[in-house]
Amino acid sequence: MNIDFNQVLKNFEGEDLEEIDYSDPATKETANMAELLNQKIDLTKVKMKKMTLKGVCINAINRFDQNEKVSSEETIKRYELCLKISKAKAGIVNLKSESITLIKTQIGKTGYTPLIKGQAWEMLEGKVAEKEIVEMEVTPAQANN
Repeated sequence: MNIDFNQVLKNFEGEDLEEIDYSDPATKETANMAELLNQKIDLTKVKMKKMTLKGVCINAINRFDQNEKVSSEETIKRYELCLKISKAKAGIVNLKSESITLIKTQIGKTGYTPLIKGQAWEMLEGKVAEKEIVEMEVTPAQANN
Protein backbone atom coordinates (compact mmCIF):
# COMPACT_ATOMS: atom_id res chain seq x y z
CA MET A 1 0.00 0.00 0.00
CA ASN A 2 1.29 3.48 -0.86
CA ILE A 3 1.38 5.77 2.16
CA ASP A 4 2.19 9.49 2.19
CA PHE A 5 4.41 9.99 5.23
CA ASN A 6 4.45 13.77 4.71
CA GLN A 7 0.85 14.03 5.92
CA VAL A 8 0.53 16.58 8.74
CA LEU A 9 -1.37 15.67 11.90
CA LYS A 10 -4.10 18.05 13.09
CA ASN A 11 -5.53 19.15 16.42
CA PHE A 12 -9.25 18.85 17.19
CA GLU A 13 -9.86 22.23 15.53
CA GLY A 14 -8.24 21.02 12.30
CA GLU A 15 -5.07 23.10 12.73
CA ASP A 16 -1.62 21.64 12.08
CA LEU A 17 0.08 20.11 15.11
CA GLU A 18 3.63 21.24 15.79
CA GLU A 19 6.59 19.73 17.59
CA ILE A 20 10.06 20.90 18.58
CA ASP A 21 12.53 20.85 15.69
CA TYR A 22 15.58 19.21 17.27
CA SER A 23 17.47 19.39 13.96
CA ASP A 24 17.95 23.13 14.61
CA PRO A 25 21.26 23.57 16.55
CA ALA A 26 20.02 26.50 18.68
CA THR A 27 16.85 24.59 19.56
CA LYS A 28 18.85 21.50 20.48
CA GLU A 29 21.11 23.58 22.74
CA THR A 30 18.10 25.22 24.44
CA ALA A 31 16.44 21.83 24.97
CA ASN A 32 19.64 20.29 26.36
CA MET A 33 20.10 23.20 28.78
CA ALA A 34 16.50 22.91 30.00
CA GLU A 35 16.99 19.18 30.56
CA LEU A 36 20.23 19.76 32.51
CA LEU A 37 18.48 22.32 34.71
CA ASN A 38 15.44 20.04 35.07
CA GLN A 39 13.21 22.76 33.58
CA LYS A 40 10.51 22.79 30.95
CA ILE A 41 11.50 23.96 27.48
CA ASP A 42 10.41 27.53 26.75
CA LEU A 43 8.59 27.01 23.44
CA THR A 44 8.97 30.67 22.55
CA LYS A 45 12.76 30.16 22.33
CA VAL A 46 12.83 27.08 20.11
CA LYS A 47 12.11 26.34 16.47
CA MET A 48 8.95 24.38 15.80
CA LYS A 49 7.99 22.18 12.83
CA LYS A 50 4.80 20.53 11.65
CA MET A 51 4.16 17.09 13.13
CA THR A 52 4.10 14.57 10.30
CA LEU A 53 3.27 10.91 10.00
CA LYS A 54 6.94 10.41 9.09
CA GLY A 55 8.17 11.76 12.42
CA VAL A 56 5.61 9.85 14.46
CA CYS A 57 6.40 6.56 12.71
CA ILE A 58 10.18 6.91 12.83
CA ASN A 59 10.05 7.78 16.55
CA ALA A 60 7.79 4.80 17.22
CA ILE A 61 9.84 2.32 15.18
CA ASN A 62 13.04 3.37 16.99
CA ARG A 63 11.46 2.93 20.40
CA PHE A 64 12.36 -0.02 22.62
CA ASP A 65 10.87 -0.91 25.99
CA GLN A 66 13.42 -1.53 28.72
CA ASN A 67 12.17 -5.10 29.13
CA GLU A 68 11.73 -5.72 25.42
CA LYS A 69 14.13 -8.25 23.93
CA VAL A 70 14.59 -7.53 20.25
CA SER A 71 16.73 -9.73 18.03
CA SER A 72 19.47 -8.33 15.83
CA GLU A 73 17.39 -9.27 12.79
CA GLU A 74 14.39 -7.31 14.12
CA THR A 75 16.61 -4.33 14.91
CA ILE A 76 17.98 -4.29 11.36
CA LYS A 77 14.44 -4.70 9.96
CA ARG A 78 13.32 -1.62 11.93
CA TYR A 79 16.39 0.31 10.85
CA GLU A 80 15.76 -0.45 7.18
CA LEU A 81 12.11 0.53 7.54
CA CYS A 82 13.14 3.88 9.08
CA LEU A 83 15.55 4.48 6.21
CA LYS A 84 12.89 3.65 3.65
CA ILE A 85 10.47 6.12 5.24
CA SER A 86 13.00 8.90 5.81
CA LYS A 87 14.58 8.71 2.33
CA ALA A 88 11.36 8.49 0.31
CA LYS A 89 11.05 11.10 -2.38
CA ALA A 90 7.85 13.12 -1.93
CA GLY A 91 7.15 11.08 1.22
CA ILE A 92 5.37 8.24 -0.61
CA VAL A 93 6.36 4.74 0.49
CA ASN A 94 4.94 1.42 -0.65
CA LEU A 95 4.69 -0.84 2.40
CA LYS A 96 3.58 -4.42 2.90
CA SER A 97 0.90 -5.12 5.48
CA GLU A 98 3.56 -6.68 7.73
CA SER A 99 5.46 -3.36 7.93
CA ILE A 100 2.26 -1.39 8.54
CA THR A 101 1.35 -3.76 11.38
CA LEU A 102 4.80 -3.32 12.93
CA ILE A 103 4.51 0.47 12.78
CA LYS A 104 1.01 0.45 14.28
CA THR A 105 2.16 -1.87 17.08
CA GLN A 106 5.08 0.43 17.86
CA ILE A 107 2.88 3.54 17.79
CA GLY A 108 0.59 1.80 20.28
CA LYS A 109 3.52 1.44 22.69
CA THR A 110 4.45 5.14 22.65
CA GLY A 111 3.35 7.90 24.96
CA TYR A 112 1.57 9.67 22.12
CA THR A 113 -1.94 10.93 22.85
CA PRO A 114 -5.04 9.27 21.38
CA LEU A 115 -5.33 12.23 18.97
CA ILE A 116 -1.93 11.44 17.48
CA LYS A 117 -2.20 7.64 17.64
CA GLY A 118 -5.66 7.68 16.07
CA GLN A 119 -4.69 9.90 13.16
CA ALA A 120 -1.49 7.95 12.53
CA TRP A 121 -3.39 4.65 12.42
CA GLU A 122 -5.98 6.11 10.03
CA MET A 123 -3.25 7.45 7.76
CA LEU A 124 -1.48 4.07 7.79
CA GLU A 125 -4.77 2.39 6.88
CA GLY A 126 -5.17 4.70 3.89
CA LYS A 127 -8.15 6.59 5.28
CA VAL A 128 -8.60 10.17 4.15
CA ALA A 129 -5.94 12.19 5.93
CA GLU A 130 -7.53 15.57 5.48
CA LYS A 131 -10.93 14.60 6.86
CA GLU A 132 -12.45 17.09 9.21
CA ILE A 133 -11.87 15.99 12.78
CA VAL A 134 -14.52 18.16 14.35
CA GLU A 135 -18.07 18.09 12.99
CA MET A 136 -19.71 21.47 13.15
CA GLU A 137 -23.09 21.74 14.78
CA VAL A 138 -25.77 23.17 12.52
CA THR A 139 -28.79 24.81 14.06
CA PRO A 140 -32.15 24.51 12.28
CA ALA A 141 -31.90 28.20 11.30
CA GLN A 142 -28.49 27.63 9.67
CA ALA A 143 -29.72 24.54 7.85
CA ASN A 144 -32.47 26.56 6.17
CA ASN A 145 -30.05 29.19 4.79
